[in-house]
Amino acid sequence: MFLKKLNINFYKKIKRLINKNGFEIPNYKYWRKLWNANSNAVIGEGIFKGTNLVGYHSFFEKKIIFKGKVYNLLVSSNWNVDKNFRNYSLNLINSYFNKKADLFLTTTANYKVSEIWKSYGAKEVNNSGCKNIYFKIINHKNLINVYLNKKKSFYINYLKPILTLMLFIYDKLKFVRIERKGIKLKNIKEIDDEIEKFNFFYEKKNLFPCEKKSKNELKKYLDIIKYNKREYTYKIYFDKSFIGYAILVKENIPFTKYKRMHLAVIRLKNNYFKFIDEIFESFTEITKKNDCIIIEFRNLNFKILKYFNKKNYYCRTISNNPYLIKFNSKKSFKFRKYAKSQWETTYLDGDCLL
Repeated sequence: MFLKKLNINFYKKIKRLINKNGFEIPNYKYWRKLWNANSNAVIGEGIFKGTNLVGYHSFFEKKIIFKGKVYNLLVSSNWNVDKNFRNYSLNLINSYFNKKADLFLTTTANYKVSEIWKSYGAKEVNNSGCKNIYFKIINHKNLINVYLNKKKSFYINYLKPILTLMLFIYDKLKFVRIERKGIKLKNIKEIDDEIEKFNFFYEKKNLFPCEKKSKNELKKYLDIIKYNKREYTYKIYFDKSFIGYAILVKENIPFTKYKRMHLAVIRLKNNYFKFIDEIFESFTEITKKNDCIIIEFRNLNFKILKYFNKKNYYCRTISNNPYLIKFNSKKSFKFRKYAKSQWETTYLDGDCLL
């Protein structure tokens, strides 16, 4: 057994290992875009038994912006080890934490992985925004279908009409229409110079840590997700003034024929967060037009949560925050106090691209 650095030329061995363990990765065309690397650049490390790859941990670089300064972030992507060799798993993560980086990040829904990271000193990031997932229901009948199909009970199907009607009525009684005050959205085909300029100044003036999206970083991530998702980019205007932008991402709900919409990114000028409910109402209408059964607003930063009318949305709370940061340098320790509540996260942060 030995540890070896991997590059994109190991794609077939990596894919074989991941498929064997019941998971998937994109085809080679999209997979290699994540690293934007030449054929010899290191994209991760593997555990080998002879010539067989039995364990794999990938990572790639990103940047964190804080008060105008740039910090190196190493994102843990895929940690996958054959079940017969799980006792070697920590060799991969120990090697990863010994890399040169200011911060390490993982976005994981796996509770065991989360606990391992915490044992190394990692902290949960943006707890209120990441643990609470707010959503609006677009198609009550199909959402009930998704829920009941997970129960896998023949008899519970008889409840579908009743539950659908009850949920529809509850929706009408609970939620109120948002008054329109002048917000306009403009759909554009791709990130343009105006948004690039906005990102540059937003990151320069922002007083809280966030992932770097200027200098074509955002374009790169949107190009990656196109293999299995669709993105919609909107400029946001108030009284003809450009005040920010947002990106919605449509994807399949796993193991169903239905689709859902995510708010992937939203950035606004500071004095316009008071219009957030009106903006979100517009996103809900866009979701309805694009044949999705639900829209989810997750990873909301503290500025949105301050003005956000939580009573006008459903909410589900997850116990395990998937965003974990480990601070690894003296210069990054000084802003760890922002991690719990004032860290800006988005759907496109970490490795949520694949």
